[in-house]
Amino acid sequence: MSEKQNHSVPPKVSNGERTGIVASRSSRLCEVWSDEDRSVFKCALRGKLWEEEGALPLVGDRVRFRVTGPGQGAIEEIFPRKTVLCRRVGEGSRTRQHRYCANVNTVVIVVAAKAPPLRPALIDRLLVTAQAERIDPVICLNKVDLDNDGEARGILRVYSDLGYKVIETSALTGEGIESLAEVLQDRLSVFSGHSGVGKTSLLKALIPGFNRRTRPVSKRSRGRHATTEVYLVRLPNGGLVVDTPGFREFTVWGVAPQDIGSYYPEFLPFAGSCTFNNCLHVHEPGCAVREAVERGEISELRYRNYLRLLETHGRP
Repeated sequence: MSEKQNHSVPPKVSNGERTGIVASRSSRLCEVWSDEDRSVFKCALRGKLWEEEGALPLVGDRVRFRVTGPGQGAIEEIFPRKTVLCRRVGEGSRTRQHRYCANVNTVVIVVAAKAPPLRPALIDRLLVTAQAERIDPVICLNKVDLDNDGEARGILRVYSDLGYKVIETSALTGEGIESLAEVLQDRLSVFSGHSGVGKTSLLKALIPGFNRRTRPVSKRSRGRHATTEVYLVRLPNGGLVVDTPGFREFTVWGVAPQDIGSYYPEFLPFAGSCTFNNCLHVHEPGCAVREAVERGEISELRYRNYLRLLETHGRP
């Protein structure tokens, strides 16, 4: 693994001020956990920061704040971010960037074996997003107790064969929870995935007494939102996890269409043999990547996901 989570060594500040990490954010207030004694402060944002574009705090941000009263404070500074996770929201001219957490070391892509069904296209989009930010990705197959025919495990074997870390868990039976805890230890991680895949239920299995409420998943739906906000959770082993609301769709932001293929490691051994240097591996003549798909050397499932992602992004 790479470096330990970056909240472990607080920056130096002057007397009368503290540093901490943003644990949640509402419209104008942030919950900040103080580095000094882990106490919790409700902090407003200093006026000047409201005027700075892109200055609003994100969960996971390291901040400097001044105590203004019992359990209250004012954020004076947001320290430089090492990573930012975001996705594209809106359509057409209303498309915009939505940033939802900062400074994470690991993205845990949570999918369910069933209820809701496994969607590899989402896995690929989150893998591209994580790799573009140089964040370690981990794929967590939850609800393996429902995978009686082994179909979900078979699909994810494609990813483990490519070198991605895959963990199989069941929040219901406890299977794999210890392995997941080891991955999260001493790191700042984020749980991402569709609604209903069991992200919050996994947190309940990881943290004794965790009481965040969840709602059941409809058999006819992709899953209902069990969490309505982005918030930070402290794990018994010293790690921190950002829990996020489930989403129905995830669209990559900030990666140029011509660069998407570089985040598919199985393409790389063949891409250099394509006739054209700027080959998008779609319909160009002499495409070695497409030929490798036809020979079965590249997963057809992954290739289809790539084409869908490229189409959603818009070809250059």
